[in-house]
Amino acid sequence: MPTFLDRVLGSKTELGALVRPTCRDEFRYVLGDRVCMIYAELQIGEIDRIIDRASFDQWTDGTSIPEDMRERMIADFKAFLESIGNRRVVIGG
Repeated sequence: MPTFLDRVLGSKTELGALVRPTCRDEFRYVLGDRVCMIYAELQIGEIDRIIDRASFDQWTDGTSIPEDMRERMIADFKAFLESIGNRRVVIGG
C-alpha cells in the first residue's frame, strides 16, 4: 500500500516511486532519478479518474519507457490513486 509522506513530498508507492500532484489532473511520478508526468483526469459520476496511457510512453527527458516497466508503473499509479480514495479508476487511450 502506498505511504503518504506529506503534502510537499507526496506519497511513496509499492514500486518505490514518489507521486505528487502538480495540479488537479497531473501528477509527478519519480522513480529513482527518472521522472514521468502523468495525466489522470478527474471525473464526476461512474468513474473517479481516467489515466492517460500515453503519459507512460516516455520519461520527461524523452527516453522511452520499456513496455514491461510501463505496465508495472500503470498498475502502481492506479494503486496509488485507489489508496487516496479514487475507487473507480480506468486506463484510457
